[in-house]
Amino acid sequence: MAEPAEFLILVGASGVAALATMLRAQGHRVDSARVLAEARGMFLECGGHDGLVIPGDVPARLAREVVRSLRAIDPSLRVVAFGEQLGRSVAGSVHRVRGLHPASRAGVGAILKAICAR
Repeated sequence: MAEPAEFLILVGASGVAALATMLRAQGHRVDSARVLAEARGMFLECGGHDGLVIPGDVPARLAREVVRSLRAIDPSLRVVAFGEQLGRSVAGSVHRVRGLHPASRAGVGAILKAICAR
C-alpha cells in the first residue's frame, strides 16, 4: 500500500461517514467540511491535504469556492469530483469520476488512484 494520505472531503446532503470510514480503515487521515471557512481552516491547520474529494451532491458554488480558495494556497492540490459541479470553471486539473458513488469500493479506488499515485 502507498503511504497514508490526508484527505479533505466536502460534505453534501448525504454526508460522508461511509467514505471517511473506508479511507480511515486503510490508514488515511480524513477531515470533512461543510462550508468554505471550515475547509480553509482545516487545510491551514494541518498544513494542507494531499487531496480534496467532492461528492456529487455538493453544491456547485461551494465546490468552486473551495477549490479556488485552497488552490490559491496550494496550486498542486489534487481534486477528485464525483459530479459536474466544477465544469471547466476552475484552473488546474480535476480528476472527474462518473457513474460511481464515492463510498463504493470502486469510488474509493478511484480516489486513491487519483490522489495517491505519485
